[in-house]
Amino acid sequence: MTTFGAGHFYISQSDKGGLVFGGDIDGYNSYAQRGNMPVVEDVVEGGMALMPRIGRVRLLRQWGGLMDMSMDGSPIIDRTPVDQLYLNAGWCYGG
Repeated sequence: MTTFGAGHFYISQSDKGGLVFGGDIDGYNSYAQRGNMPVVEDVVEGGMALMPRIGRVRLLRQWGGLMDMSMDGSPIIDRTPVDQLYLNAGWCYGG
């Protein structure tokens, strides 16, 4: 995975060989699970800042969804009431 923090952009290769891009979160807080064109454009601009030839490829599909993240971007790691079971969530862009 390659990340570009200044542009809120990441790229990784899928198990089928394709490239998966991602970027910043939508500025409007909602539970809508769909993408929007301004976010897609920002992701493409971030990719082109790192690899200008990405501008020549075709977009196969795009999607949007919820991201599990805390308000300050820090992960939540803690014990649960169940013995030997821990909570490990909220890793933001880190998966």
